[in-house]
Amino acid sequence: MSRLAKRPMPIPAGAKLTLKGQTLKVIGPKGVLATRLPSNVSVSMDESGQNLLFTCQNEQDRKNKQMHGLSYGIIGNMLTGVTLGFEKHLELQGVGYRAAKQGDNLSINIGFSKPVIFEPPRGIKLDLLNPTNLLVRGIDLQQVGAIAAKIRAIRPPDAYKGKGIRYGDEQVRLKAGKGGKKK
Repeated sequence: MSRLAKRPMPIPAGAKLTLKGQTLKVIGPKGVLATRLPSNVSVSMDESGQNLLFTCQNEQDRKNKQMHGLSYGIIGNMLTGVTLGFEKHLELQGVGYRAAKQGDNLSINIGFSKPVIFEPPRGIKLDLLNPTNLLVRGIDLQQVGAIAAKIRAIRPPDAYKGKGIRYGDEQVRLKAGKGGKKK
């Protein structure tokens, strides 16, 4: 059994849970998320209705223990997402590199001949803090991370000059490049 999932998970204020069969639906002030639980994991509420309790069918099987801990983490992220939300910071580094909003879409100028137009999926909001800093927001942690990675993949940081799109907390180690030729 997962060590974390042995403890009850507190339900934050403002979040409601509904469980039908193995489908768990979490409703909160920021939105609604749903997931299907594995068949070997069961979730229930305690008597007070303030905590979630997780039980695993076979505690000796390694796969069951893994799914038990995974379910605990996914549900915890769902509860955080519908109450607080998630965000990722991205920075554009380089001369002339900038971004601009076009409605819901994002126009990114990063050294290509034409600007790259990025259209976010439903549930993701792109905000510009300034022309070189942007913020990816949403309630689904996996989706926020995937969209931030897609934006970063348009022009990852260069190893020699450091130009490109990077995460807000990412440290890019620069290579020395060519040495001088000696005569």
